[in-house]
Amino acid sequence: LNRAQSIVFFTIYTLGAVCLAIALTPTETLFPRHTPNASLSVHANSIRVNTASIPGRFREMFDGSTSREYVNLKFSLQSDLKPLFHWNVKQLFVYILASWEDSRGELQHAVVWDQQVRSEGEADLNLEKTQNRISN
Repeated sequence: LNRAQSIVFFTIYTLGAVCLAIALTPTETLFPRHTPNASLSVHANSIRVNTASIPGRFREMFDGSTSREYVNLKFSLQSDLKPLFHWNVKQLFVYILASWEDSRGELQHAVVWDQQVRSEGEADLNLEKTQNRISN
């Protein structure tokens, strides 16, 4: 009985000391913050806005308007996203968002280009005169 009490007391004392040590350890030591610094440069080479008519049977899909604007954009993009990868980042989603004010004064947004960067080897993006994939 005496031996069992000694083992239980030693176990509780050890667990208490470990818990106290963890409680007194700063959070930054256990879970370090990762503050990434990535460089990115985008230059629009050409922007062209086109207007297309919408046939009558499809107008209900476009709020009843008779025409729709489409954007053709060519841009160059240089970026080094390697510093963003660490033990907890498996891939990145990179996109270019265009924002403009419409004729009613409302702010509109559209994604004009996107790409998945799946590894650190793909993280150095060097695109020259790239055409937008998505037009709105």
